[in-house]
Amino acid sequence: MTARAQAAPVNGEPRSAAEVRRQMADLAKVRDAARAYGARDFASRAGLDAMLGHEQSLLEELRAAEMLESGSATEIVFDGYPVQDHAIQAGFLGVMLIKNVRKKRCLEL
Repeated sequence: MTARAQAAPVNGEPRSAAEVRRQMADLAKVRDAARAYGARDFASRAGLDAMLGHEQSLLEELRAAEMLESGSATEIVFDGYPVQDHAIQAGFLGVMLIKNVRKKRCLEL
C-alpha cells in the first residue's frame, strides 16, 4: 500500500486536526516497521531520523490545528519540560488568575 502525503500549501488553508492525526497514524505504522527492521546502515538511520523529524513536525502542526479549531480567541501555551505537551485555554487561565488575585486581596485586608 502506498500512501501519498498531503501537506497544506505554504499559503493555503491549514489542515484539520483529524487529517493531521490520520497522517500521524500512517506515519506511526511506517516508523514502527522501520524500528523493527533496525538502523543497520547509514541509509536506514537517515530514513528513521527523517521519519522522526517529520513526526515532530506533524505534532507541531496538530497543536496549531487544535488551537485553530478550539474556538478560543486566545490560547496560552506554556512550553518546557515541566509542561511538555500541555496547553490551557486563556479563558480558564483568566478565571483562575482572577480568583487567586481576589483571594490575595481578601487576605491582605
